[in-house]
Amino acid sequence: MVFDGSTPFTPATAARCPRTVYGRMKAEAEERLLSLGKDTTIVRFTKVIGRTLPVIDRWRESLDRGEPIRPLTDLVFAPVSLDLATTAIAAAAREMLGPILQVSARADVSYADVAVHLARLWGAPAQFLQPASAAGLGLAIEHLPAHTTLDASAVWDRLSIEPPDPWAAIDGVA
Repeated sequence: MVFDGSTPFTPATAARCPRTVYGRMKAEAEERLLSLGKDTTIVRFTKVIGRTLPVIDRWRESLDRGEPIRPLTDLVFAPVSLDLATTAIAAAAREMLGPILQVSARADVSYADVAVHLARLWGAPAQFLQPASAAGLGLAIEHLPAHTTLDASAVWDRLSIEPPDPWAAIDGVA
């Protein structure tokens, strides 16, 4: 959220350009942390998914009740697993990995794509999937980035961890 989402695989060295209040707070926090000195490492993540994600939980509950869901076609994310996140944090705590280490999936996926994927896994009827755009639903979302992926080449170079397929994190909550 410290970037505007206009560029895929944004490098860690890119100028911060947040478009939301949340992003501006994160950018300010990063600046303050970096001012503490060269022994500081910021680990910047795309969307971290643990064993559950509230929106996915709500989808499943609705589908189980035979109610339609309206996942967004124009909201994307690059999910990574909680396991990968903790691995990266532990590595940053053990050794200096640079001022900023970015952890990202290797592709963005839309919430609508995720809902379709999970509905298939859950055996939910296709007629209950009603993807829509934020504007089509009348939602006033502060900013819809076109891309959320980050350049995670340093994770590969320093930790030998290849940026994961986004579906690996999604399948972890299925």
